[in-house]
Amino acid sequence: MTKCKYCNFDETKTYFPTKEFESNLYESGEAIGAIGGGLQLDYDNKPTLGVWVSTSESGYQCGWNIKYCPMCGKKLEVED
Repeated sequence: MTKCKYCNFDETKTYFPTKEFESNLYESGEAIGAIGGGLQLDYDNKPTLGVWVSTSESGYQCGWNIKYCPMCGKKLEVED
């Protein structure tokens, strides 16, 4: 079985890893500088679907805990 590149965090050694499935950078002078989304492990090591947007003056990020990978449908293990 092939490992999903979005929900397989085994090889990631960072504390707060993110596997981006969408990320767009915009030209200088645009209202939005960057926007994206991806799977993350939060501070409690729980799988999260995160989205972010940044402008020249501010940035915003939000995440939701998830139980299944939105890309491959695999049930994600949750550590307690």
